Amino acid sequence: MRSAAKALLDAGASTMAATSTLTRARAASLVHDHSAAARIAAQMRRSQDPDEMMRERTASALLRLQRAVDERDAAAGAAAADEALKGSAAATSIYPDPRVRRDVMVRTVWPNIAIALGKLGWGAEAARLADAMPADCYDCLRAKGWAAMAVGDRNGARRWFEAAVRAAPSVPMAYADLGLALLSVRDRAGAARQFEMAADKGPNWADGYKLWGDALALQGQDEEAERHYRSAAERAPRWGALHIAWGKTLWRLGRQEQAREKFRAAAGMDLSPADRTRLGRLVSLRQG
Repeated sequence: MRSAAKALLDAGASTMAATSTLTRARAASLVHDHSAAARIAAQMRRSQDPDEMMRERTASALLRLQRAVDERDAAAGAAAADEALKGSAAATSIYPDPRVRRDVMVRTVWPNIAIALGKLGWGAEAARLADAMPADCYDCLRAKGWAAMAVGDRNGARRWFEAAVRAAPSVPMAYADLGLALLSVRDRAGAARQFEMAADKGPNWADGYKLWGDALALQGQDEEAERHYRSAAERAPRWGALHIAWGKTLWRLGRQEQAREKFRAAAGMDLSPADRTRLGRLVSLRQG
């Protein structure tokens, strides 16, 4: 009896430790520090329970999927999405009712995967998931929008993102989605307004500030863009792509030494291969 109780307690402690570790890993991923997220996730005490092991693998796959989105690595994203989908049933196995399990899976796990696939250009794959989702949940609406974006249906994407904004007007992500849809049709002023709303609704979310800065920089408003990049960096201090954009804006403002500092900092952060190549060109052109 005592050994069985101890085993149960040990299993519970292991699960709680894994959950805490994954929470910290997700927090690092959300501020675009994917190397830190991977290091934290690697510290997990692996469960011996098959369902728990699959849940951990699914969570790790979702972390890799978010990294692939940041690094614009479609192949890595597809592989991570496939693993996450295979594990999604196990990820919801804590619910005894199969109808509840599917509902939770379709509303919480699949939308994250479909949104990432849409951002990576896997339109058919994103649409297959999004078509199975209801139209009464926030992330489902966003997923449908990104599936539409990935196949070039920008008007359809805009309608889905606007529906998501109406469904949860205090949540920032759909404003950012809508802004990106507007940027794709060169409506930079309209995009900037949506990114401003994202920053207003999510004051601790770095992405809204970074995207707002991007839209302003495209309009030649570098002073304002630099201010928003600085705000984004306060919230995501190890976001490599942000530091490149910030450095380019500082350079245009004539603050070359500060720009070089941002480029040097970016070199030690997570970057896509394309961004790392771009950074090398920026540094070589601006040596001084």
